Amino acid sequence: MKPLVEIKDLTIGFQEGKTISPAVKGISFEVREGEILGVVGESGSGKSMSALALMGLLPKDAIVTQGQILFKGTDLLTMKDEEKRKLQGSRMAMVFQEPMTSLNPVMKIEKQVGESLKLHTSLSDKEIHERVTKWDFQIRKAFARNIRMNCRAECARGLCWPRPRSVPPT
Repeated sequence: MKPLVEIKDLTIGFQEGKTISPAVKGISFEVREGEILGVVGESGSGKSMSALALMGLLPKDAIVTQGQILFKGTDLLTMKDEEKRKLQGSRMAMVFQEPMTSLNPVMKIEKQVGESLKLHTSLSDKEIHERVTKWDFQIRKAFARNIRMNCRAECARGLCWPRPRSVPPT
């Protein structure tokens, strides 16, 4: 079975004038369909830069100086932007590390979530609204259930926790 994702000898640097400062040096890995890859490393070791390169989301001052990024055998580095956009969000996606910065607080959630559906599906605006509303309801319901369960646990902990002798039982 061919790899779903294959990164070969990837090197990424940041251009500062005529100098390129390396951020990732010669990383290689592959992931087959159904596999999970965990990337572990120190802060600044290039984990995020490698993932951003895979998704085509590198900052403007970052450049790939060497290597290949293959998705189902096709090199993403040589692919046209329009072709990449068709993959992003439909065949490839990224879950960012900081969920608090993933949603724009001044933009309605329906618009942000719906944008991906509008770009990558043939759903009508009405269908997008219905789907996002359904997801929103499911998330709120799960969140409320979680809060109720946490409250029960907190109350139980409070009842079982030993009280200082100076506080009479209620």
